[in-house]
Parts: sequence; C-alpha cells; structure tokens
Amino acid sequence: MANYQFTVTHKIMATPQRVYDVWLSPDDPRGPWVGDGQRALDARVGGRYNWFDHNFSDLGGGGGAWDHWGEFTRLEPGKLIEYTWTSEWTDYYETKILVEFAVDSDDPRFCAITLTQSNLPDNWHGHEHSKAWMRILGEMSARFWGNAERVSRV
Repeated sequence: MANYQFTVTHKIMATPQRVYDVWLSPDDPRGPWVGDGQRALDARVGGRYNWFDHNFSDLGGGGGAWDHWGEFTRLEPGKLIEYTWTSEWTDYYETKILVEFAVDSDDPRFCAITLTQSNLPDNWHGHEHSKAWMRILGEMSARFWGNAERVSRV
C-alpha cells in the first residue's frame, strides 16, 4: 500500500531562485539529478522528466542502474517545484514530490529547502527515499559552496 510520506529539510548557501533554477537544470552538477546516467527534463507544467542513474551506488543505493520518471505538476519560480516520481524503488507507485524554497529565517544568505514525498510504499523501498533525499540535499549544499552565483559549472 502506498501511504508513506516524509518531509526533510536542508539549507543551501544560495538564494531560493538560484536553487530553484539549478533544480530544473538537469546538467548542472549542483542539482539533484546526480550520477553519471542520462537525464532529460522538460521544466514546464505538464513537462516530463526521465533520470536514469547509471551508478546508483553514489547515493548508497547498493549499485545498479535505476530509472526515475514523472511529470511536473506545479512550478512557482523561486518558491516551489512539484512533480510526480516513479521508479522501481517506489514499487512503481506514482509518488509526489513537493520542494519548497524560502529565505532562511536564521541566516538570509541561505535557502531553506523543505522536501515532502508522498504516496510511497510503506516498506523498506519507501523508507529509503528519505535517506536518499537527505544525502542528495547535503551533496547539493556542498557543491553550491563557493559556486552559488555561477550560471553553470558544466
């Protein structure tokens, strides 16, 4: 049954608009589309994406290759991105990801990110997504360090 949901938060030293822009740039290494596999992204409402992570061990996924796909359902520049997310690791359930961006209330140099993923299976596969997203957000933060204002590092 797909009824598991989680929320993770993280801070990145950049503006909300910069993090939003990078999130929607599939070839920017500061973004969430990590790994050395292929990725295609049509960043508009109704646009689809496909991310094939060829070397999933970079996220502690135990190696292998995993395909992820979905559709963008809401885009508010600098504020939020919402999209569906399906993969073998969701047991092929269509899950929903909501990423919210805001100026951090403690330090305005940082973007506070809140990521919620819902409709996951309530099993090991579903629960592993929260760990993967925390790692992705942490790696994004490290890659942004000193590079926040660059248009692209590709």
